Amino acid sequence: MKAILVGLGGRGRYWLGQCQKQPGVDVVAGVEPSAQNRAAAECDFPELAMVFAAVKSAVESRPVALAELDA
Repeated sequence: MKAILVGLGGRGRYWLGQCQKQPGVDVVAGVEPSAQNRAAAECDFPELAMVFAAVKSAVESRPVALAELDA
């Protein structure tokens, strides 16, 4: 399952860590309006490829065909 995690403050970073421990879960991006929290998440989780300030930016970053959602 591919996921975008919304909220990368303390709790969000906790959930990101938990998601990364689960087989079959791939967090492909994060969303966090706070620049400070985005920077902390990027530092703590360098494998997180993309971090956005808004959900709309994350969703629009790469159009996804419905068939890809099952991949």
